[in-house]
Amino acid sequence: MANAFVDAGYRTVFTTASAMLERIKASFSGNGETDSVISRYAACDVLVLDDLGKEDAKEWSSNMMFLVINARYENMRPTIFTSNYSPQALSKRLGRKGETETAEAIASRLSETTIPIHFTGPDMRIASRM
Repeated sequence: MANAFVDAGYRTVFTTASAMLERIKASFSGNGETDSVISRYAACDVLVLDDLGKEDAKEWSSNMMFLVINARYENMRPTIFTSNYSPQALSKRLGRKGETETAEAIASRLSETTIPIHFTGPDMRIASRM
């Protein structure tokens, strides 16, 4: 899907939730680049955020995730999320270290703006190695 958006001329970013948060964290060095790193994810035309819920659930990471998702939500920017968690389980997963209000706010925005598509079947990564 990301390639189709790129081919159509949309500024598209594909990343895992963990990698996005690591890039944001690396920008905390005090040189003022944090806003531009967050903006890369918040302002691109299409964001594909893979493996939501796999990231470490620290307070700063929940807050950064909320900043990105909320900015996209408020500006009605399309975002594609993948996760191994149902919407209800995702809220619990994101708030597993006590940041429940932020986790619930993220899950609320996702439930309002997404259409869940459930994939079943064998893991194709494992199946391709056999």
